[in-house]
Amino acid sequence: MEIIEKDFGEVKPFINQLLDEHTAQIFGEPVMEQKIALAFIIDDEIKAAVSGTLRAQNFHVGGLGVDEQYRHQGLGSKLLVAIEEKAIAAGAKVLTVSTQCFQAPDFYKKHGYHVFGELAGMPFAGVTKYYLSKRV
Repeated sequence: MEIIEKDFGEVKPFINQLLDEHTAQIFGEPVMEQKIALAFIIDDEIKAAVSGTLRAQNFHVGGLGVDEQYRHQGLGSKLLVAIEEKAIAAGAKVLTVSTQCFQAPDFYKKHGYHVFGELAGMPFAGVTKYYLSKRV
């Protein structure tokens, strides 16, 4: 028996399968996963986008970004609301997101998310990472 370094793309699906099988044994149903991505297109170019993953009844917003010249025009809010609606329609009961102090914690709080955890010095000294959730 030995431990060797393997390609992430090969190992991650193996781990996910084992964890999903274990979860299905406990809860009696398979774990569903659905990836969702939405974008604002202006002049055939993406100017703002949001993506996330629904696993079981949790939807995690993986990323939301707005091109600098289009910020403060409501695009981020519209995208967040739209992806939340899609996630809820697909079965989400809890929405989660993580963000850093210099990014958008207040933006998510404005949209009904509550901080349930924070980690100082993550990913750099002087930065705090926030973990937020919203029950729907």
